[in-house]
Amino acid sequence: MLDYWVRLYRVHKLYQEDKVIEQVIIFLRPDNSPKVFEDRFQVGKTSHRYRVIRIWECDPAPLLSQPELLPLAVLAKSEQPEMLLSQVADSIKNIVDPRQKSNIAACVELLAGINYSEELIKMYLQDDLLKESVTYQRILNEGFEKGEVSLMSRLIKKRFGNVSEILQSKLNTLFIEELELFGESLFDFNSLDDAIAWLNNK
Repeated sequence: MLDYWVRLYRVHKLYQEDKVIEQVIIFLRPDNSPKVFEDRFQVGKTSHRYRVIRIWECDPAPLLSQPELLPLAVLAKSEQPEMLLSQVADSIKNIVDPRQKSNIAACVELLAGINYSEELIKMYLQDDLLKESVTYQRILNEGFEKGEVSLMSRLIKKRFGNVSEILQSKLNTLFIEELELFGESLFDFNSLDDAIAWLNNK
């Protein structure tokens, strides 16, 4: 934390009366580790303090009042966790901007998975909202890309007997559309060198 503080100070000269650096660590999951309860770095005469927030100890009310904080609200202190999830879902419904609503819903689903079952999350959060979010689309696309890369690697191995490290590393950099084009061209290649040459032109 001290290292980050010094870097910020050095690069941005932020420490002025109107610009003070306040560092915060947010712990999302209950943990009894001593690290969770430390709020300073201390070595010899050097001491650096920072703020620690343990979400599971926080009152959910302030988090429920700000749309951007709803993902954290699902992890806050509650005697009735299911009711809290319901309140978060109701707050999401009241968000006017469709894009903001879908993105916050996706973030809520990701963090809610720490404390709630998949069935309970699906009960309160609308799937259509989640699918519209950029977070959901990114995760989905990453999954498709990994699947496409794996498929291309297997096809190359079946065609040429092996997949070189160079070829594999180049496949890993392709987007879905490029992987599809590579797949269409794969059976036109006579050797691994042809495949590498194709990738080098991308």
